[in-house]
Amino acid sequence: SDGSLGCPEPDMSYIQVLVPGFRLVLDVGGEQFEYHTDRAGDQVVLCSDSDRYPAPESPTPGDPVAEELTRLAIRDLAARLGVAQETVRAVAVWQVDWPDTSLGCPQEGVLYSQVITPGYRLALEVDGETHFYHTSLHEISYCPPENEVLPPGDWSLPD
Repeated sequence: SDGSLGCPEPDMSYIQVLVPGFRLVLDVGGEQFEYHTDRAGDQVVLCSDSDRYPAPESPTPGDPVAEELTRLAIRDLAARLGVAQETVRAVAVWQVDWPDTSLGCPQEGVLYSQVITPGYRLALEVDGETHFYHTSLHEISYCPPENEVLPPGDWSLPD
């Protein structure tokens, strides 16, 4: 019923629009994991407790929000590419204040709320190819490089 995809975080505000999508419940070894997505699958939110998962190696150690979002992006990218999660590596994480709710990855024909949206830009690598995710503090969105609209700053990847 809103931009939280049915998984609101405490003390967060969400755009008040209907977001068509899917609720996925995965059973892994008797444990259930609930994900909510938008219809296109560009935004994925884990709605169940994820504290039991080890954080991936992160360029931002000690930032639990960045680590959780990186974990979700790694899972999503592995599924998109049909590869094992272990082959996906986080190479950079930048904190970003996105100028609107498009998270720097606007889609043609979609209107976005013009509010500062804190989040991250994640760079993930698979077989030497870099893929980018843009996030708020509670959701991830795959962003092809041709769709990226980045605020001014240093976006170079580490050596």
